[in-house]
Amino acid sequence: MTGISIVIPTLGRPTLTTLLSTLATQLPGHAAAPVPGTTPAPAGTTGGAAAAEAPAGLNASADAGSAVGAGSVAAAGAAAAVAEGMSGAGKTAIVGRTPPPERTGLHGRTVLAGRTPPAGRTGPGASAGGSATPVEILVVDDRADTAEPLELPAGLDAKVLAGRGAGPAAARNAGWRAASHEWVAFLDDDVVPEPGWLAALIGDLAGAPARAGGVQGRLRVPLPAGRRPTDWERGTAALADGKWITADMAYRRAVLEVCQGFDERLPRAFREDAELAFRVRQAGWDLVRGGRTVTHPVRAEDRWVSVRQQRGNADDALLRRLYGPDWRHLLDIPPGRRARHAAVTAAGALTLLALAARRPRVAALTGALWAAGTAEFAAARVMPGPRTPREITTMLLTSAAIPPVAITWWLRGWTRWRGADRLESAR
Repeated sequence: MTGISIVIPTLGRPTLTTLLSTLATQLPGHAAAPVPGTTPAPAGTTGGAAAAEAPAGLNASADAGSAVGAGSVAAAGAAAAVAEGMSGAGKTAIVGRTPPPERTGLHGRTVLAGRTPPAGRTGPGASAGGSATPVEILVVDDRADTAEPLELPAGLDAKVLAGRGAGPAAARNAGWRAASHEWVAFLDDDVVPEPGWLAALIGDLAGAPARAGGVQGRLRVPLPAGRRPTDWERGTAALADGKWITADMAYRRAVLEVCQGFDERLPRAFREDAELAFRVRQAGWDLVRGGRTVTHPVRAEDRWVSVRQQRGNADDALLRRLYGPDWRHLLDIPPGRRARHAAVTAAGALTLLALAARRPRVAALTGALWAAGTAEFAAARVMPGPRTPREITTMLLTSAAIPPVAITWWLRGWTRWRGADRLESAR
């Protein structure tokens, strides 16, 4: 293995400091006397966000859009603890580096069965854990709504790239295209690497079979003790069982080149990792699991977060267009509730129409169907949870709102992506 580029897309979450500080303590020369402090990396003026200068010690890249963040008290405490281990002189980072233009051929996919992964590229970098493995860290600043500088821990030889505010898929593509090394390890900015993570990453990649195009890390989601988790907390915890999610996922750079990286038509941190993993396997590489671990705290959210998440149905519609009715099975995605949401939405719409037409019996029948479907959905979400008054109220309100919102987003995506084709693998 000739080296590792760690790509971290970010929206400037506070947990980015925790993540980078933790990585810095795992590099040679950063475990000595603590020197606290952070240094701003000035943002650019185009594309939404770019960093101009970063301190020495690591290379860093930040990307946007994990569906679940980590702003918890535990994460903040970890940030305060690890931020003390930073020292080093400042160094100018790469600013606003523009990646090569993405291939735009969307007219069919070439399956390269049994293809042997090409050799990766080498490049300069720091040695990790005393080994001869060069490591660089790239942070893709994908903030689109601020010119404020990106705060990075002091002591980092950070390479900060300007994102376009186009979402995590585009930010990760910018990161890996700027990478210097054979392997590209993606981390989300809301995870915290556990002690020894970097050494374990090097071991995972050095021991990967020749046909392995990617190696996934392990994800730990701490849940509150003494009570059942809420609906939002359970959704975050489900990430621990997810396949090939980019919270901690490494790919050979050559694989990303052949497969054209992430599909930027998927603008949210939702399905874009599963879709890439499918294309990688279709192109002839294997995906395996490694032994390294990151922690993914549950961030605080308001009660309407589950309704906002229904925007992802537009992405589901694109995947249905690309991969047909078996798209969930092909992409290793669990079954959804779209058919039930459609039935409940139709019942609600018919109830309103019947009331407007002064057809009380029809309205009573369709209204009963709507109420039954909504109650079933709410019960399925309430029963595993803490069943507090606030949680029950939240589940009742959002269970009524989610079906029509989900179907609306699905129809928008279905209309928008008419005629869409899969990305084509390059030979």
